Amino acid sequence: MSILKFGLGFLLGSLPAFIQLSAQVSGGGRAIQIRPTAQQSMAQESRVALVIGNGAYADAPLRNPVNDARAIKIALESCRFEVTLLTNAPKREMENAIRVFGDRIQNGSVGLFYFAGHGIQVKGVNYLVPVGADIQRENEVPYQTVEAGLLLDKMDAAKNKLNIVILDACRNNPFARSWRSTGDKGLAQVKAPTGTMVAYSTGPGSIAADGTGEHGLYTQALLEEIKEPGLKIEEVFKKVREKVLASSQGGQTPWESNSTVGDFYFHPIRTDLTGPSEAELEVTYWEGIQNSRDANDFKAFLERFPNGAHAELASLKLKRLMALAPRKAAMLPSPPPNLPVPENQPQQTQSKAVQTQNETVYVTKTGKKFHRAGCPSLRYSAIAMKRWEAIAKGYTPCKICNP
Repeated sequence: MSILKFGLGFLLGSLPAFIQLSAQVSGGGRAIQIRPTAQQSMAQESRVALVIGNGAYADAPLRNPVNDARAIKIALESCRFEVTLLTNAPKREMENAIRVFGDRIQNGSVGLFYFAGHGIQVKGVNYLVPVGADIQRENEVPYQTVEAGLLLDKMDAAKNKLNIVILDACRNNPFARSWRSTGDKGLAQVKAPTGTMVAYSTGPGSIAADGTGEHGLYTQALLEEIKEPGLKIEEVFKKVREKVLASSQGGQTPWESNSTVGDFYFHPIRTDLTGPSEAELEVTYWEGIQNSRDANDFKAFLERFPNGAHAELASLKLKRLMALAPRKAAMLPSPPPNLPVPENQPQQTQSKAVQTQNETVYVTKTGKKFHRAGCPSLRYSAIAMKRWEAIAKGYTPCKICNP
């Protein structure tokens, strides 16, 4: 047996990322800082999302919101969000989902809400229109729709790390024709609670296009940018804005209200690849060779860690194996005859070739390669044998340790 666990995977291992959080509460508000390293540990950070896509409106159906919502769900799940998806949801179902969502983010989770569908404003208040809404008069809007403030209040009450609201809901008001007034266009600007980003598919009072493809202009750009690793949340939405502006020939300008502090990454990049310490390397190396029956393993260990914690034990094992070497050599099959050497090649080279053929190498159960002691690509259990034996059995040299 030879080096079992000492390998490149460990050398490239890194210390767990950490996330520092600080909260300040003043006058009922909060200021939250998210300070991850660039390799933010999503596995340790809870992420919860509620995604709603409404398109099956009786009077003004929309083609893309359901497709948008389903695609956003997949994209967020790739970012480690636990996603609840609603499509063509009525008012009661939307309100119940928002209530449950508010409860789930109270444990400190990052919360994200996405809505695609009709959104309208009345007297500066934004409302999300559920499927089945029957709005005949402007004063009926609060009773037939879901006020966006309900969601923001749930997020504010949760006092969690970070909240993200994405509203692709600035389509034209389909109910304005039956109102006495013409109705306001688009959605109204809102002040995001501290620790919250509110992203709109277009600017305040403007109209967003539903799109002619499978997705709306805004959501299509968001789907492309959210998957890019290493982008801070502000960079994601900046790139989305650039794409939407280009696609709409300047007719639609996405907009955000941002009161977050610190950095958040949908897909972080690992940059703190700090290598293991010398002591950790020694322990891993020792675990790989401690049961070896090859003296060369312990020679290599002592050369690498002459003053290590296991140096004394390695010396004892080396002496014992060297004492047993003559007996072991008598039991090995005879080596093959000297390999032929070209006439113009010195005899010294021939002797070196014979010596190389008798070099101890290690073959693993996971592949048909043989490796020298200490090869970083050596994996799992290995069997020691002479190079010529390995070649005779069909093994080929590892290109890492046999360049």
